[in-house]
Amino acid sequence: MVRYPDKATLQLTSSTKDVDGNFTGAILESEIVGRFRPIAKGSLDYAGKFYCKKLDFAPYEIEGEKLKVNGVVMEIYKFYNYQNHCELWLR
Repeated sequence: MVRYPDKATLQLTSSTKDVDGNFTGAILESEIVGRFRPIAKGSLDYAGKFYCKKLDFAPYEIEGEKLKVNGVVMEIYKFYNYQNHCELWLR
C-alpha cells in the first residue's frame, strides 16, 4: 500500500509591485503528493481532506489558496501542519 498515492497542484497567488507602483499578479504552481479523502457533503463545511508530508507554510500563507486534485480546483479552507505531515481541508 502506498501512503501518498495522489498528486495535486498547489496554486498560490503572488503579487509584486513594479517600478511604477502598480501591482501585478501571478499564479505559482507546485506539485505535491499526498492522499485525498473526499467527504460526503452534508452538514460539514468542507468537501474533503488532503494529507501530505509537512509543508513549509504558515496557515495565513496558504488558507484561501487553491488546490487542484483529480482535475477539480478546490479552495484550501483550513491548513494544519503537524510534526511529520499536514492536513489541507478543502471546499
